[in-house]
Amino acid sequence: MELQTKTERREKTPETAKCPSLKKSTKKRVSIRGTTEVKLGPQLIGKNGVLTPFDSDGYVAGMSIIDRLFTELEKIGSGDFGDVWRGENNGDVFAIKKSKQEVNTGDPNKFKEIEMLHILPHHPNLLRFHKAWLEKDFIYIQTELCRTNLLEYSKNGLDEKTIWRIVRHLLSGLDVLHRNEYLHNDIKPENILVGSNGFFKLADFGLTRRVDCSKGIEGDSRYLALEVLLNNTTSMASDIFALAITFLEITTNLHLDTDADYKVKA
Repeated sequence: MELQTKTERREKTPETAKCPSLKKSTKKRVSIRGTTEVKLGPQLIGKNGVLTPFDSDGYVAGMSIIDRLFTELEKIGSGDFGDVWRGENNGDVFAIKKSKQEVNTGDPNKFKEIEMLHILPHHPNLLRFHKAWLEKDFIYIQTELCRTNLLEYSKNGLDEKTIWRIVRHLLSGLDVLHRNEYLHNDIKPENILVGSNGFFKLADFGLTRRVDCSKGIEGDSRYLALEVLLNNTTSMASDIFALAITFLEITTNLHLDTDADYKVKA
């Protein structure tokens, strides 16, 4: 075989010459279109919403994680997010919240609350988070179990000593959030829980954001400060305002009308 340079090859090759054609494979490709969607097994939801396979000793395929990990399961509540269950694991008792709807895979904020729970500091006046997982497109969040919420706790009235204790606890929890540059954005009696140890705790961090990412975040209109209604931007001051309205409500038994028109006219 004669060796030749690329230039020599080009000079000897007619301009009309074509590149060798590739033979088409006669083997049919197997298409995945129209086939049954493969569901992944349970996955832990980590920081930044990263999913990893749920590693559970003795995990049995077809058996849900909540049934595998917990005993004495009892449904204790239901809300906008979904159902809340009480369950025991190795002698400890937890709350497990299951989403009411399947997660929308295209929603960039689908794991926002869980991402916040992962990075919030541990503090006796903040609800303690343990883990979260995705199973059959439903979100499960495991936290410490609390006795009740502040709205129920205060419905029969509160003595002055208890009121000041609640004030201290909630200001302490809110101070930790603010010192770490986070806003709660949805403070109200239903989102404050009473722990088994008697500590009052801020909970429900679905609207929690960093201070510099608070534009467009809007909680319950009954607890919103005027500047939030006008500018649609929350702040540390608006968190404190919502907490003040919460104190006003539980200490005076004030009814805040959910049907009232809270829009501010320019």
